[in-house]
Amino acid sequence: MASSASGSSLDDLSADDAWETELEIALLKGTDFADIKSISQARPVPARLRRDLWRSCLRVSPSIGGMSNFTEIYDLPNQEQLHSVCVTAASKAIASISRAMSSNLFILKEPPNVPQLTSDFESVLTHFCQTYALPFVSDNGWISILSTLYVFLHPIDREDLYVCFTSVYHRFIPSGTQDSHKLAPEAYAKSWLDSLFADCLSDEALPAFWDIYFLLGEPLFGMLVALVLLVNSKERLMEKEMHIDQETKETLPLNENDHVKVAERNATITFSEARNEILVELRGLPKPMRPSDLLALVEITRAYSHKTPSSFNTSYLPFLFGAPSPDSDNHLLDGALSLLISVEDVLSSQVSCRRLHRSPPNLDIEIEGEEEGAVRFFLVDCRPAEQYNAGHLETAFYLDTELMLTNPSEFNISVQVCHLRPSSWMFVLSNIGLKYSPAYSLIPLTFCSVSLHLFCHKFLPSFLAK
Repeated sequence: MASSASGSSLDDLSADDAWETELEIALLKGTDFADIKSISQARPVPARLRRDLWRSCLRVSPSIGGMSNFTEIYDLPNQEQLHSVCVTAASKAIASISRAMSSNLFILKEPPNVPQLTSDFESVLTHFCQTYALPFVSDNGWISILSTLYVFLHPIDREDLYVCFTSVYHRFIPSGTQDSHKLAPEAYAKSWLDSLFADCLSDEALPAFWDIYFLLGEPLFGMLVALVLLVNSKERLMEKEMHIDQETKETLPLNENDHVKVAERNATITFSEARNEILVELRGLPKPMRPSDLLALVEITRAYSHKTPSSFNTSYLPFLFGAPSPDSDNHLLDGALSLLISVEDVLSSQVSCRRLHRSPPNLDIEIEGEEEGAVRFFLVDCRPAEQYNAGHLETAFYLDTELMLTNPSEFNISVQVCHLRPSSWMFVLSNIGLKYSPAYSLIPLTFCSVSLHLFCHKFLPSFLAK
């Protein structure tokens, strides 16, 4: 967990501190969040302003329902485990506050003691679990968030702390993840997202990171950060995986004899150890992050955000954050092989491509700069031929999925033409004046007929597998 003493080093991040004075005045006046966000421009703030800034970002208000209906009954199934975790967190929080007080960064009127703070932490999390019918798990990141909020927000009481915690939880913490196998993202990134990186960032970087997180107010920011970390480490991790695969193969014998089973067992053990080694490295990717890295990080995540279809924010965020409604559009995910794109996103992309293609020569540079980084879709029209000929989007590639059963060889040729290779993309897109770019996304366009939709569902897995 972070120490608030680290915040003083952030004052040197900008040579011009005029914006800090402007921000301080705005916070004192209670200026609305939009103006505060404009002044801060997603920059880490000085430690003296952090408390008021976070409260403004989290929209913390005394009118928000807190713990007035808490029954003081501590009856969670794992209440003893929760109490033990709270004792440890309270001790660390008080140690962090003591270090900050010795640096004269702030002075508390009544320094807390471990038993009282333990009681407050346990009350907040117990009431939260009871209110939202959620189980407490020791490694779900809640206690790290709670103790960090306590250190930097200096809540006036446990109800104030509860309101701050629930605001963070419903705004930024994913409400669920999908299960998978091997090294799926939840195996290493879940702890990052569940604790808002509080469990893995240094004491110096965490408060600055949360400054930016709260100022942006974007729930997907944590996921974009995780993506940046993985992309930056891709080559190193791939090299390590190849090296491990080679070592594993070398443990197997070249001939079949009585030692085969023993060798295979040893290879399995080697693979398991190697997997754990990679997993440890993956979980530690955020640790080297420093406050000076954050501004560049924000710029990269903005580039990724710009490449994300806008419909994702309206269609899928309710499934990831907050408490999804039982009547929500579950059909968007049930049985889906990939995330669905809205018609508006596709048509908007078509307009951009058409404008880029038909622009006058003297406007090429300006428009290319305007469209650079925008989401573009490679459309595969899977409807019957008569429907395609009756009308289709001009950039769509036609693929008759019925050929998968009636004429497999011809179907395979069509799939090869439209396969995701630079040469194929150049061929498909050459008639509309577009150059290959990895920014394109494959979109299969299907008809609502159940039988034709099933054909597309057969095509899509085989296509993605290649």
